Amino acid sequence: HTHWILTHGRSVKGLSNIILHFLFNLETFGFKLYTYSSNPEPPSIRKELQTLEAVKGTAAQLECEVTGTAPFEISWLKNRKVITGDQKYKIISQDSLSRLEIQSFESADVGDYQCVISNDVGKVTTKALPPVFSKRLDNQSSLVDSEVSLKCLLKGSLPITIQWYKDKTEIQTDDKYKCTFFENVAFLEISNLGSKDSSSYTCIAKNKAGTVQCSGTLFVKGLNKLSLCWM
Repeated sequence: HTHWILTHGRSVKGLSNIILHFLFNLETFGFKLYTYSSNPEPPSIRKELQTLEAVKGTAAQLECEVTGTAPFEISWLKNRKVITGDQKYKIISQDSLSRLEIQSFESADVGDYQCVISNDVGKVTTKALPPVFSKRLDNQSSLVDSEVSLKCLLKGSLPITIQWYKDKTEIQTDDKYKCTFFENVAFLEISNLGSKDSSSYTCIAKNKAGTVQCSGTLFVKGLNKLSLCWM
């Protein structure tokens, strides 16, 4: 049994299991045909977003493929904020595929992107990507009484939580240590180096999708200054 329904909702021919809905397409001045089941299916992700590496100044694109009962309402988010189509971003959604095109990729475009798809019976969001090190900690050497910066680069869905350890002891930011995470780079800055700072350092990165860690060794060269007093 079938209902034929125009976009304004008037029933032209009535029966019931499958509803054929004509939607007017302003771009082509034609009609689109959608098939509705009496048991509509909520959207589900067929093709998840993949981690993207882009070259500065080039165009980049992300794709998401969905299954379920059309029509779908699709939106894209960057760092949990809705993206609107403009000169920087172009959103193309057709049938079960949605694509986000980023024009002239630059460092400010680095972030966590998600695709949100909904229909009359459900809503789904692309999965978070676990953190991955794109550059791990290096072994480093530095001089006594100097400063050193340990860093590693990460990819993955934000928010990412960073913890630093010296051997098995967690490091907290204070006068000696400064821990920061900015534009997907985790930094550990150590000041006033002494021989006791020669050690193994570990960076642990966590988000809701997973945990990853890497380690490197710092070698402090030279002797600490000695204070001599004459008796």
